[in-house]
Amino acid sequence: MSQHGNVLLIEDDALYAGLLAETLQHEGFACMVARSHAEAEQLLAAGTFDFIITDLYLADEPAASILELVAAAPARNAPVIVITGHP
Repeated sequence: MSQHGNVLLIEDDALYAGLLAETLQHEGFACMVARSHAEAEQLLAAGTFDFIITDLYLADEPAASILELVAAAPARNAPVIVITGHP
């Protein structure tokens, strides 16, 4: 486990995901990145996270379906932060 905890970052924009993951890691968090709904589903089923950051608008699924995945996953009690670059 990292110094501050384990984070699942769900973001389909590669550049933004990389920047966020790098920042989180620099601040002492272990960060797993899912770039799609399917990747998020796999990671949520495989592990637990201290918190989750998800994009509001993924290319393949809306954030609401990600929140449903979280509710059914071992990490269901993890706080979720929803972000977006859309106005």
